[in-house]
Amino acid sequence: MTSYKKPEVEGDTLRTQEKNRLFSEEGLLHFDLFASTCAELLSRCRKLTAIVSDSYPIIIFDEFQDTNAAEWQMIRLLGASSRLITLADAEQRIYEFRGADPARIAEFAVEYKPKQFDFGAENNRSNGTDIVAFGNDLLTTAHRSKNYRDVTLTRYPFRGGLRTHQDLKVTVINRIRRLKEGQEPHWSLAILVPTKALMLDVSTYLESEQQFPNFRRLPSVFHEVALETAGPALAAVIIAGVLEGAASAIEISQRLVIELCNHLRGRKGDEQAGREQLELANALGNYAVTGTIRGSRRTAVANDCRLIGEARRQLPLSGDPAQDWLAVRSLFERAKTDACQKVAYDARYLRLLHKGALLRSRLSEIWRTSGKYSDAASVVRDALLQEHFATSTKDWRGLHVMTIHKSKGKEFDEVIVYEGCFQGRFVRANATDREIAQSCLALRVAVTRAKKHATILTSQKYPCRFF
Repeated sequence: MTSYKKPEVEGDTLRTQEKNRLFSEEGLLHFDLFASTCAELLSRCRKLTAIVSDSYPIIIFDEFQDTNAAEWQMIRLLGASSRLITLADAEQRIYEFRGADPARIAEFAVEYKPKQFDFGAENNRSNGTDIVAFGNDLLTTAHRSKNYRDVTLTRYPFRGGLRTHQDLKVTVINRIRRLKEGQEPHWSLAILVPTKALMLDVSTYLESEQQFPNFRRLPSVFHEVALETAGPALAAVIIAGVLEGAASAIEISQRLVIELCNHLRGRKGDEQAGREQLELANALGNYAVTGTIRGSRRTAVANDCRLIGEARRQLPLSGDPAQDWLAVRSLFERAKTDACQKVAYDARYLRLLHKGALLRSRLSEIWRTSGKYSDAASVVRDALLQEHFATSTKDWRGLHVMTIHKSKGKEFDEVIVYEGCFQGRFVRANATDREIAQSCLALRVAVTRAKKHATILTSQKYPCRFF
């Protein structure tokens, strides 16, 4: 049996230490530790490996090209007794930033000498189009000398102010009109962008109406955003907890301190929290236990929590969940510290989850029953948990905005791949050769999410290097 060897990590960061502490002290297993922990268990207990293999004699691994070192160790241990089937496409390897290795497919071939099947010539998503041909040509630069029927490249001029994303919005409106004219009742269109910042900027532009001096206007366009839900969800639980209240201001502030620790550690989701945020979270966690805290900035956060608790006790509630929610959120907006203000900032993105109506309905029911928002935090947590699982089985209809990496594994009737003029570029300035290659693979993934047509929008003045 293959023995487990813990992958080497350069520099044991505070984030890594915190993930290990959460597991060892609180029994909370971070997703990043799942594969390495499983590998360690399987290597130390042969009976456990036998039980897993008896239950799953055949195991299929999809997106195998994106496995990191810890996942590969786990797979090798499972492969000692189970039959492995791996599905991989080297040209869709876009997760090198989290440890995916270009040599992984070759390593599997050497280790298991599997029977190989090449489905590269088959196209079940966009059959009858030249979308995949464009994607393949993109990797060899052959696309520069060809024209494509189902892939459109548009270079848009620089525009400022109200017109910043005008060309994108006009393109979106026109493509939706064409899809509706095609008598397709369940059409789907995705706007794919390189960064989260550009995604939120585009979403704001789409949901707003632009009224120009010449009396022309661009209407708001309804859409959904594949948002990283960690920050908004954690912020919502904090606000709901304060809305729920307690017997005293001290109890409200004590609970707030604990929930604020969770927000500081997890608001960025899969992204690494900064050293300052982790240190502040640890200090607040110690403050919740001991009642003492050192440092002017940390003391200021503790004072903000105390003031919010006192303000909540004095806050008159109307019984209207929307009005009361905004009243509590404003307490965080008026806070003096960035840590508390970030709660209000993240909570604003709840509108992009389209859960407002559900939350209002449930909070209204609680108020009608008890005359207060008892157990509001649990209600909010349950509603957002439903959102999380609903997204994993979502039928992608209508218009969606998401990052290119978020689009992996999804498909739409059409996609619009869009980069900003200065920010949110397909390839960042001063990119290394490896980063350029990764960006090319990512762009190929984005374009091939389309079943019928793909549109690429790049700056006229500063076009993407691939074009």
